[in-house]
Amino acid sequence: MVEFGKKVLMVGFGSVAQCTLPILVKHLRVPLANITVMDFEDQTHLLKEWTAQGVRFVRDKITPENMGSTLAKYLGPGDLLIDFPFQIIQIARRLAVIFGDDFVTTAVITDGTAERQMDI
Repeated sequence: MVEFGKKVLMVGFGSVAQCTLPILVKHLRVPLANITVMDFEDQTHLLKEWTAQGVRFVRDKITPENMGSTLAKYLGPGDLLIDFPFQIIQIARRLAVIFGDDFVTTAVITDGTAERQMDI
C-alpha cells in the first residue's frame, strides 16, 4: 500500500469512478477525509457508504469558464486529480497536480518546475 497524505479529487461518479474509488482506497493509504468526489448530478445515494466514512461529495459542474478556479478550490501542488476530460490536462499541469484518467496510457507528473512521464 502506498502512503498518500495529499488531497484526491474525483470528477464525475460514473461507472469508471464507482469502480476506481474502492481500488484507490485499497491501494493508496489516504485519509478518506482527503477524498472529494464532484459530480453535477446528485450522487449521494451512490456515495452513502463512502460519505459515512469521511469522503466528501460536492455537487458542482466544471465548465470552460470555471475550470481553473473550481479545480483550485479542491487541489494544490502534489494533489491527485482523477477521471477528468483530456483537454484539462494543461490546467492540471499548471496547478502541479498528478493527473490520471481511464484513457491515459502515460501519466505526466510535475512539481511545477519539471515534468517526467511514467508509462502506466
